[in-house]
Amino acid sequence: MKKRWFLFLNAEQENYLVSLRRENKVSFITWILFSIILPLAPYIISVLINFLLTGFCNWGKIINNGSLPIISYGFITAGIVYIMEKIKNDNLIIFQLRERIMPVAVLLLFLNSSIFILETSVKDTLNTIQHAIVLVVSLFIFYYSLRVSQNMFFLQRKISDKQFDTIYREETNSTHGLNWE
Repeated sequence: MKKRWFLFLNAEQENYLVSLRRENKVSFITWILFSIILPLAPYIISVLINFLLTGFCNWGKIINNGSLPIISYGFITAGIVYIMEKIKNDNLIIFQLRERIMPVAVLLLFLNSSIFILETSVKDTLNTIQHAIVLVVSLFIFYYSLRVSQNMFFLQRKISDKQFDTIYREETNSTHGLNWE
């Protein structure tokens, strides 16, 4: 079980997210294709074509052109829709998870915007080491934007309500009739 330290989840919340992931693998694969691979493909293709045409002499300008922060920004903004959906009132764990994820998502939106502005405004004045530092920061923010958006995907109403109903049914059926004589 991978800890999500940046969200400060307790064991129950962590286990709930793991169960959501396990129960919704097909939906998750579809989400990865449309929400992750499709936005990244044009960026990767353009970087490869640039490297083929110009070589590696301008790698900093080619990679640090503001694309990764904008793609990361898109991950988060698309996911915020999921955690703002109305869910069943009894589903306390989803409310708690959404409360933890929303501030992190807003922070990531701010960081992605900031790194985009940095990359687009000073990319011509940076040396190789500075480009490398900006790239590492950009990749770090990209990774966490991806992780947070995955969690937001699993907290959408359709998935969380289905999981809540399943857990409720299992708990009710396991105790149903035990106190009858």
